[in-house]
Amino acid sequence: RVRADSPLFLLALRFLLCPALLAAQPEIRLDEDGYRPFGVCPGNLLSPEGFSGTVELRGRRFDGREVPLFRAELSGWTASLEFRIIPDETVRTLFVAGHGHERELPLPAGGADEEAGRDLLRSLAVPFRSWAPGRLSGIVRLRAREPGDAGSAAARLFVRPADPRAAGILAACAAAALALAFLSERLGRWYRPLLLAFAGAGILAAGVSGLPGAVLFRFPLPDHRGPYDLTATVETGEGPGFTVVTFRTFEAGATARGAALEVLGARTPPGRDMPLSALPEGVRLKFLEPPLVVRDPDGDYSLRFEGFALGWALHD
Repeated sequence: RVRADSPLFLLALRFLLCPALLAAQPEIRLDEDGYRPFGVCPGNLLSPEGFSGTVELRGRRFDGREVPLFRAELSGWTASLEFRIIPDETVRTLFVAGHGHERELPLPAGGADEEAGRDLLRSLAVPFRSWAPGRLSGIVRLRAREPGDAGSAAARLFVRPADPRAAGILAACAAAALALAFLSERLGRWYRPLLLAFAGAGILAAGVSGLPGAVLFRFPLPDHRGPYDLTATVETGEGPGFTVVTFRTFEAGATARGAALEVLGARTPPGRDMPLSALPEGVRLKFLEPPLVVRDPDGDYSLRFEGFALGWALHD
């Protein structure tokens, strides 16, 4: 006779229930044909219990550390969910966060035809900048011996452009204050309260209009060898809640060539993600930490970074 609390009984119970527990766990299906380390990789999540609310897909690195790769905010219930992730080579497995019996999916190695681009990104250190940048000018010059030097030199040029709306609001308030000064005698005791009200409204409006949105900096390099002697013009593009600053480069004394490698800088303040569509299709990305891909209730994908992230984009 076996007691209900005996080790033998508990082992048998676990053996019987294990298939049922595994069947209830979310299943991760990764498109292996579309899988590329450092690339945007598609897949699907399936679950007999379905998904609702917040769903997060995490990666486990070779040293056991976890990194968030995908997060979705669902407005209702669904049995399947498409996702996108951008894993680097340190991520070994995937799992759905918040499940006690995690079913981890080992990541494939990637095709042999991907090795050249993978080796290049593996060899490139993430750019850094050692001091705060100055003002963003319309034309810049970059000289560097090799990609690593070029990455750090380009990062020092990544400065958020001034918002013309804030300057316009302040100019309008200054004009209003000047008009009040001419009418000060007629206004009498109302002059000072009105002046303070205009000043406060101007500062508040300028501050609200100047709230930082997401920003992406792109500095293309014509090849991945160097040396470089580049002159670039600065172009700024605006989208809903984000700005893309692109440096249009050409080599001194030569015509422009297509970019093989880009230095990137990205900042996404809280609530201001960068649309995934702001990056070229098929590009590979390397940052110090893989960016978090966020899916909104409408099914649109965006990127979220911690702090100011510097990295590389490879076109291959």
